[in-house]
Amino acid sequence: LIATGFWVGLFLGCFQALVLALALPLYLPADKMHLLGASRWFIFYLPATLVMTTLMGSDQGKGSFGRFSFLLVLPTALYVAAVLASWAGGIASPRTFAAGLLIATLITFAVRICMDWDAISGAKPEWEIARRLLRRGLSFYIPAVAGLALVRGDMFLLVRLVPSDAVGLYAVAQAIALGQLGAVSPFLYVSFSAVAGNSVPRHQLETLAQHF
Repeated sequence: LIATGFWVGLFLGCFQALVLALALPLYLPADKMHLLGASRWFIFYLPATLVMTTLMGSDQGKGSFGRFSFLLVLPTALYVAAVLASWAGGIASPRTFAAGLLIATLITFAVRICMDWDAISGAKPEWEIARRLLRRGLSFYIPAVAGLALVRGDMFLLVRLVPSDAVGLYAVAQAIALGQLGAVSPFLYVSFSAVAGNSVPRHQLETLAQHF
């Protein structure tokens, strides 16, 4: 299953990378064509991310939650370290931040592959399992893409409509807003989970009042 998951993730990632390479020249407006070269480096991001996602799904299935949690945090930790290093070195820029994100992802990809290299290199993919994974995954893939379009549709439009500086300011403001939501969300999840555990309406209100 590990080998099959690896090849399925790699196939999907390479297919999406090919679509991205063909779509970027058509998507970027004339005043942002100078970003085309840097954007194409992120073609490597897609296969690496999809392979990691597939293998981390197998970690969850096996109950390897320690490994799963470590790999979930590792790219963010490496990216933050790269940002701090570029800032301390006086070379902070959007290009170096993007490079830090890509390098962090590729390092995590290499670490994850090394963990299961024997299983990946020592077995051939089982095409029947791959076909079943693709068939079942399609029902999850379409809602995921639709959700991404709804969440990031504003950014797709802004890249086409406004100058790069305005896109950057909007991205920073959005990151700050989402960060605030991320700080509050765990408390909301805990609160409403506790409320859901009570079947009596009055007890639900009392539980909610205790959390707030």
